[in-house]
Amino acid sequence: KSRPATTAWVASQLPLGFSDLRFIDAGLVAPFKQDSWGLRFKHFGTVFLQTQQFRLMLSKSLGKISISGAISLDRLKEVEKKSSQSMGADIGFLWGEADAFHWGFQIERLIYSNRSFQQPIIKMGAGFRLSDQVYSELRVVSDETIKTYMELCYQPYLQWQIRIGYRYPEIGYWYGLAWDIGHMIIEHQMLYQPLLGYSPGIRIFFTLKSKKA
Repeated sequence: KSRPATTAWVASQLPLGFSDLRFIDAGLVAPFKQDSWGLRFKHFGTVFLQTQQFRLMLSKSLGKISISGAISLDRLKEVEKKSSQSMGADIGFLWGEADAFHWGFQIERLIYSNRSFQQPIIKMGAGFRLSDQVYSELRVVSDETIKTYMELCYQPYLQWQIRIGYRYPEIGYWYGLAWDIGHMIIEHQMLYQPLLGYSPGIRIFFTLKSKKA
């Protein structure tokens, strides 16, 4: 019997007009029989101001229900200032099947810093397949304001996928063009935000061959 494959990814975005600004996202997910463990690293900033996050994630499948949790370490570094750290935790719930209708919620940034808890981020969303080639997703995120994200995925061919998305009321939109070449998926992205303008980027997913259990 085959064990699910391990997946790793790396992504980077460079806002046009901000040559010293970098965004990097990298991670690894290793699934087992009913559990999945993951590691993730995110970096954003310039030589003057940087934010970094390290996350350890665990997800457990209970049939159509999946429960997830994560512990994170956040680090803020400013030039000529002492860096600060904070610990955080996430919890989440997902019901349904990945290739059909599913919905869930997540509570992020349960951070304890300076002897007090910070305001968490609450996420709710649903995804459903409209046809064999079209998939849609809707997410609502509540932190200081409420934001709505809508995304549509179209797969015209087995190896190609196109994504388009929109965010409201803080206007933003994005697209992605992905190419599946077996054990690797390469996706070119373009994100627009009023503050940073256009940000081209690339994501690469690596799938390691599964082994016999």
